[in-house]
Amino acid sequence: MPSSTESWGIEVGSSAIKGIRLRKDGNEVAVTDFAIQPFKKVLTTPDLDVDESIRVNLTQFMADHPVGNATVVVSVPGHRAFARFAKLPPVEPKKIPDIVRFEAVQQIPFQIDQVEWDYQTFANPESPDVEVGIFAITKERMNAWLSNFNAVELPVHRVTLSPVAVYNALAYDRGLDASSPGIVMLDIGTVATELIAFEQGRIWLRTIPIGGNHFTETLVRSFKLSFSKAEKLKREAATSKYARQIFQAMRPVFVNLVQEIQKSLGYYQALNRDAQLNEVLGMGCTFRLPGLQKFLKQQLQLEFRRLDEYARISPEGRDASTFAANALSLAPAYGLALQGLGMEDVTCNLLPANIVRQQVWRQKQKWMAGAAAAVVIASGLAFGKLHQSRSGQGGEIIYPGPDGSDRNVEHLIVEANRRQGEWNQEAGESKDPRVKIEQLRGILEHRDVMMSILHDIDDALASVGPQDALKRGDWDAIRAIPRGQRREVAIESIDIRFDVKEDSRRGPPGMGMAGGGFSGPGRFNDDSMEDDASRQIHVTIRVTSPHAQAADLMNDTVLKWFQDHREIAGRGYVINTDDDVLGFEVEPYHSGGGRGGSSPRGVGGSPLSVGGPPRGGPMLPGGAGPAGGLPAGSERFQPGIVTGGRDGGRRTVSGASDDPKDLMPVHPLADEDRSDDWMFTVKFRVDLQDSEPTDAEGDVTARAEGGS
Repeated sequence: MPSSTESWGIEVGSSAIKGIRLRKDGNEVAVTDFAIQPFKKVLTTPDLDVDESIRVNLTQFMADHPVGNATVVVSVPGHRAFARFAKLPPVEPKKIPDIVRFEAVQQIPFQIDQVEWDYQTFANPESPDVEVGIFAITKERMNAWLSNFNAVELPVHRVTLSPVAVYNALAYDRGLDASSPGIVMLDIGTVATELIAFEQGRIWLRTIPIGGNHFTETLVRSFKLSFSKAEKLKREAATSKYARQIFQAMRPVFVNLVQEIQKSLGYYQALNRDAQLNEVLGMGCTFRLPGLQKFLKQQLQLEFRRLDEYARISPEGRDASTFAANALSLAPAYGLALQGLGMEDVTCNLLPANIVRQQVWRQKQKWMAGAAAAVVIASGLAFGKLHQSRSGQGGEIIYPGPDGSDRNVEHLIVEANRRQGEWNQEAGESKDPRVKIEQLRGILEHRDVMMSILHDIDDALASVGPQDALKRGDWDAIRAIPRGQRREVAIESIDIRFDVKEDSRRGPPGMGMAGGGFSGPGRFNDDSMEDDASRQIHVTIRVTSPHAQAADLMNDTVLKWFQDHREIAGRGYVINTDDDVLGFEVEPYHSGGGRGGSSPRGVGGSPLSVGGPPRGGPMLPGGAGPAGGLPAGSERFQPGIVTGGRDGGRRTVSGASDDPKDLMPVHPLADEDRSDDWMFTVKFRVDLQDSEPTDAEGDVTARAEGGS
């Protein structure tokens, strides 16, 4: 069982393994050991076996500094994980975990079952707002990271993010609380820079992908050196006779770093209008570069200090000077050791749940063994006493059974009946929590349906087989194709509607109505936990085509695609191809809204259009989109400016205009006659199916990522 008064905080960085051992004494801590174990080569050296280097150094670390029964807390670098922050709506405290989980599903860019995650809420007594910080790492990365510790049999009891550990260290060392002035902590590491903004009792993190390695790589390119020689040159830059040339070569990295820091602080200020950050505290080995601190202070226009010492910890004796010389890089290990003692300000533990259960079970085994031994001893004593008593009475002992008339027995029976009645009443009045749990799980049902429907639409329209010139966007080649022969379809709008109850305007679980078109992520509320009998989605697509035989083109390709792909394993829905459901309506493009013929199966009517050159970005929710629509069958719904279309893509070259269309670029084919073009309204229905197992969901996700 790990000790609650001794803790090792171990940070595996890119240049060294750093560790601090703390002993708790009341509300204070004392340093009992510390270590800085440099790697022979930094872990970013090309062609280096990183895992092997880490394991060799960890083995040496354990040989020089035995861990014993101390609690071990390690960190993962900020650039290997991610942190998100969000404000929560005002709700009862007991509902916060449910809302945070819902927020985590929205914020984390992976399936929730593919990550290890934790959260911390931040509240200011003077404000009703509650913020939450969500910290996560993929299970794959976490298992790979922990494998290095398992390989050398170093037990790990907690895992957190390196920037969180930095904050915990300074929060304890400097006594930060809600009344403390705003401060920016800047930890410039080998690979990345961790920016931690603290104000009014809450934190905000951002990882900047610029670190000491970027200075080294600049020297490699500028002076044609190997990575190892460039690293050595960087460390000796201050005393080199070529110092001026060295710093001149590194200047672009200095500038890029400052720009990224300024952008991050500007973004934080935009999120928190009243924020006042008055001081920057720098740490990390890269701050040993001469001139870096001065340059940052001049550019950021903030009070700038370097973390050269700690206020509340310092080893005694001859190690004190070594500790002070390395204080710049020991903040993460300091914060990790504090978390092992339960003295952290922000609690974040990303250790996989199965490992936590194993540790708890091992702790309980010792207590269970002791309890079993106590039972055996007690049983032996009781048996011995019984044997002695029987022997004394010559074996003539009679043990009468309980009599129903015995007052003690009657009392026990009455008490048992009373408690049974109370239990039955409680069980009848309370709601089964499993129902609530299943309703919460239903929020995520069909979350991939919207993306899959959009891909089906794109694949169906692409089946018309556009000419190569249309795919490439080669305008000269497109002009050479007679307009009536172009196998092109352009999307004007997509409208997706859910069947809902008469007393509800809510979509399926996990989706909310965005109004007028696409549905967006739903709000988390009590209504979203109710069952919804609706299982149908109605899709309406308005498309245009210049093809002379567009109706036949539609029947032979697009509608046939929907029929052939009616059902796909793992997709979560079936496309209804009944005659009264799947079909289209057609009208001349220049009619201005009057409909022509109607064709349930596309018989009669006129054309559709697919496969135009790439013209731009996604539709706005609902209604007709920007002029010119969205081309299908080329590049998948890419962002950009949509041009051309019903209004010809005209704009005013000079003079001001209040019409947004006048600000759009002129479409290269805007001068062509569109009087013979056609517009189609394609309609079909999607019937939802029950959620598939995880493997099927993975198939749908893979299809969405890789296309069909």
